[in-house]
Amino acid sequence: MSGITYPPSATNSFQYNGLGLRTRKVDSAGTNNYVCDGTGVASPVLADSGATYTPGLSERRGGVTMEPSRENNFNFLRIVLATAVVFSHSFPMLGSTAEPIELLTGRQTYGAALAVNGFFAISGLLVTQSWHRSAGLWDYLKKRLLRIYPGYLVAALFCLLVAGTLGATSPTAYLRAINMGHFVRQAVLLSPIDVPPAFIQNPLPNTINGSLWTVKIEFECYLLVAAFGIVGLYRRRLLPFSLFIVAALAAVALNTGPGVEWARHHLSPGWQQSVTEKARLLAYFLGGMTVWLYRDRIKFTTGGAIAAIAITIVATAAGQLAAVLPFTGTYLLFSAAYSRRIRLYRFGGRYDLSYGTYLYAWPIQLLLVHWSARQIGPYALFACATAVTYALALVSWVLVERPALALKRRGPTLTEDSERPLVSVQ
Repeated sequence: MSGITYPPSATNSFQYNGLGLRTRKVDSAGTNNYVCDGTGVASPVLADSGATYTPGLSERRGGVTMEPSRENNFNFLRIVLATAVVFSHSFPMLGSTAEPIELLTGRQTYGAALAVNGFFAISGLLVTQSWHRSAGLWDYLKKRLLRIYPGYLVAALFCLLVAGTLGATSPTAYLRAINMGHFVRQAVLLSPIDVPPAFIQNPLPNTINGSLWTVKIEFECYLLVAAFGIVGLYRRRLLPFSLFIVAALAAVALNTGPGVEWARHHLSPGWQQSVTEKARLLAYFLGGMTVWLYRDRIKFTTGGAIAAIAITIVATAAGQLAAVLPFTGTYLLFSAAYSRRIRLYRFGGRYDLSYGTYLYAWPIQLLLVHWSARQIGPYALFACATAVTYALALVSWVLVERPALALKRRGPTLTEDSERPLVSVQ
């Protein structure tokens, strides 16, 4: 809902949450409550025959325009998180174990993991919103397919044909060894890309793009959002919230002694890592979904942010960071996203480089390490890789992602799907 006109004889009061969204209206008699569920102008947001919707207007409070889908810092946060992944990967790319965040947290986590947690939390909120704003299942799936596949497929081809060839000992032998049918199957299934031997002198050989594995998990989360909608789970929002708690507890359990032992005895090493990582990422995705479903209840305040920081510090010192981070980290992330003090709402409005930064950073870092014969430090690698990756990300946005996203506007939809492409990076 963007505006409402009510009989002038009534004196009305309004309530807002920390996302800048009006959640409740009480008339002068105090007898009628109108609760906003935020599903859009075309939906019955306020149940009252005397109220009429006025699309295109903005509610204002204290001079601040209330546009929840626009007035946020998501674009800025996404590029910060994507850049943090480049920084974090610059250390293992050189065989170093001195990644700063890993050392700071006593090896409880590392920078790339924190970044991907944030990406999945943001995705949980905005993709759940996208489901509720879509005209139907196909409208929703079309948006998600156009969001993921075009940029991913072009980047996968870049990894296979450009980066792999440049990193091979014998480019001719490399090209001859390519199994294009196998590559196509992997790309369609969003599986990590296998290539012939390349970068064999690098500390991370034969891994052409170690970031792509999270894309498939994110798309699976997209399907989960649709499944929840089809079975009517959003009408009982306590159920998704309960699943968030279960996923967070499962992620913690799988990383503690008994959970590790159980997984070791019942799962293969590959499945053990897969289940553990999926539980972690699902917890953050459901955390973002919970924020959207409870946006009429959750308030993001300075006091709440300070408390979340304090809890995180204490938990880190006690070696229990994983137990609190799905809650405190998600709260802090959305506090920054909807901050009224940090007003970077227009950042990345025309050129969103976050997804391209994710897609191309790893192979660019591999190439820089290869060409420098490992005679480059992690900070220099980060600076050089970031500059080159941003340039490729701009090309990806202009030539691939933006034209694909423009196709989302064709066909019926309840409201404009204003979300930007979301990155799932590791």
